[in-house]
Amino acid sequence: MTIINYIIGRWKSLTYACQGIWWLLKTESQFKFHFGLAFLTCILGIYYNISNTEWLVQTLIISFILSAEALNTAVEKLADFVEPKHNKSIGRIKDMGAAGVFIGVIAAIVIALIIYIPKIF
Repeated sequence: MTIINYIIGRWKSLTYACQGIWWLLKTESQFKFHFGLAFLTCILGIYYNISNTEWLVQTLIISFILSAEALNTAVEKLADFVEPKHNKSIGRIKDMGAAGVFIGVIAAIVIALIIYIPKIF
């Protein structure tokens, strides 16, 4: 494999990932919601001039939630593909995926309160 083929392969992988993000933004309301909140949180970070450390923590938790939401959506789509009819076990799997996102959201709320309450008040 030449270096050119390697670079082309990595470029294709990047374009597939970007297509996935675009699809999530176009079709998935929960992803749009979390993305919108992430955008607003970044605007708050600029407005309140948060520190580099606060940006680091904020960026990490935003990335975690968006990643968790993307993975949860993928699990749900796969589960629906494998078993289109209602299935109790598939339902539990979907609930566990949603719980993973929810745990991240709780952490994000705590982090946002720690960063922004002192700045607002």
